[in-house]
Amino acid sequence: MGHGEDSEDDAREWEARLDASDRPAFRTALHAAVEHTPATLDTLAGHVTLGRVRVGLEALADSCLDVAPAKYEDVLTAQIAALIQANEDAASMDTRFANLSAIESSLRLRLHRQKDVSSARRIARTISYTESPKGERSADEDDLIAVLVSDEQSRIVTIDSAWTQNWETPLDAVLDRAAAQTAAEDASVDEFSLGPVRFRSLVGDGYYVASHALQLSRFIDPTEYGVLFAVPHRHAVLLHRIEDHHVVDAIEALLPVAEGMFNDGPGSISDELFWWRNGRVLRLPVAREEGGQRKVRLPPSFVSAVLSPIMKDRP
Repeated sequence: MGHGEDSEDDAREWEARLDASDRPAFRTALHAAVEHTPATLDTLAGHVTLGRVRVGLEALADSCLDVAPAKYEDVLTAQIAALIQANEDAASMDTRFANLSAIESSLRLRLHRQKDVSSARRIARTISYTESPKGERSADEDDLIAVLVSDEQSRIVTIDSAWTQNWETPLDAVLDRAAAQTAAEDASVDEFSLGPVRFRSLVGDGYYVASHALQLSRFIDPTEYGVLFAVPHRHAVLLHRIEDHHVVDAIEALLPVAEGMFNDGPGSISDELFWWRNGRVLRLPVAREEGGQRKVRLPPSFVSAVLSPIMKDRP
């Protein structure tokens, strides 16, 4: 066991929630729990590490908040044992997922916002873009990405790019296969109305229903103006086929529905709206105005390609 230098007289931030009188007992128990294990204790950095697995000392201290000091070592020993098991699991995963043929049939694409999945070593396709007032497009943290995952029997594992280093199949081909396998997942198609506007919904209990937004033309016949859609959580996609000036009503009606479903979850994705046209997706950013009302800020290309011609032809 290795450890960082620490003064027993100074309270560390990670143990601040413990009573001052209990901190010496916690430190003693912590050292005892880690000693004679392969884990490394670093009190200066504030964590215990083994391989690629780490647990923070603040979390370990929190686990002892409602425990008598005499039981600290038992609690911490169990936590370190869990860390060791997690490291063994990680090593097993490294072996399994480095073999593409072992997991290829389980690969799927799962929809997320960029900011909700760590960018470190993930494999993903950017799905939507944000357009500036000048018409420049870039991927924002609130934009959608399709993340490569493996649907294991008991959990969904996000594919780490480190596992792909020895894959012989190009990643684009892997992502294409994952997309095709995701498209085969079940979803029910329904129609509903909000005021004068017709919508279509894709719903289901599966974890990949929202990922059907990657292939909207399978579920709705797009017009030249495209499709308005929302992916509030993993179990739903809400669609509006843009035909006429009712798109304005559709935006106003769908936005609060998307927000409500996003807040309710489970597996919340986005409380905003998106515009699909000719295979490309733009996010329709939302700003909160005075009084708390949310208002969509339409990008220039949406105005020029949809609103202007539709309003011009409006009877």
